[in-house]
Amino acid sequence: MQYFTTSLTIVGAMFALVVVVTSVLAAPPVLEALKAYAFVAAWLTVIGRTAWSGLFLGDDGIRLRTLLRTRTIPWAEIASVDPVHENFLGRPADRMSIRLTLRDGTRVIAPVESSGPPSFFRTMTTVLKPADFHAALAEIDQRLTAVRG
Repeated sequence: MQYFTTSLTIVGAMFALVVVVTSVLAAPPVLEALKAYAFVAAWLTVIGRTAWSGLFLGDDGIRLRTLLRTRTIPWAEIASVDPVHENFLGRPADRMSIRLTLRDGTRVIAPVESSGPPSFFRTMTTVLKPADFHAALAEIDQRLTAVRG
């Protein structure tokens, strides 16, 4: 994930530089320059959201941040947390994800995976080393136990 975000940042910065230099040297119509600036702003927004995506633990609950949404789930609403193999085309995937089961029965997949073979189908998640993945699970279990008393 970090390589993906870094490459997007480099390409985006180079593109932004080209757009700015071209707009200064070529003096395009104002509308065309505004379109280019809007595209650069959108590109940098996507890069920022992708770089900040992941699972964050706080006193109030678990915050899940993805490209399009940020959601905070209070500790009291979480019934269980399990490592699961995602299914892809009816077969288990090689990477594991963290699944939160809420008290109302809703299942939520966190945007965090353990590292494994490359996956081209879920590239907008944070990929952790297996030791870090299991440490995150242990920290979540510890906090859930503390909240439940």
